[in-house]
Amino acid sequence: MNLWVDDVRKPPEHQFESFVWAKSYNEAIGYLASGLVKTISLDHDLGLCKTGYDIACWIERAVINGDIVCPTINCHSMNPVGRQKIQVVIDRLMTPIEG
Repeated sequence: MNLWVDDVRKPPEHQFESFVWAKSYNEAIGYLASGLVKTISLDHDLGLCKTGYDIACWIERAVINGDIVCPTINCHSMNPVGRQKIQVVIDRLMTPIEG
């Protein structure tokens, strides 16, 4: 499943892939917890409470705990600070652990 997380903007329409649209943190976590999400695209600003960064951090914890396989994570946020925060989490997840 491809998951688009944005409280305002609709998912893009692609010829070869479609996205399930989650408009909130709770919706997104519900899909992620199912283990079916292969690709996720995050917006940072999701209204008043949680953000796309919070979702990225949830993914990171779930991957570390072995609860889910890490999906491919993209960020489509127009918020430069939020985008940078999400990218830091993506970079950590993509960096192999030495040891």
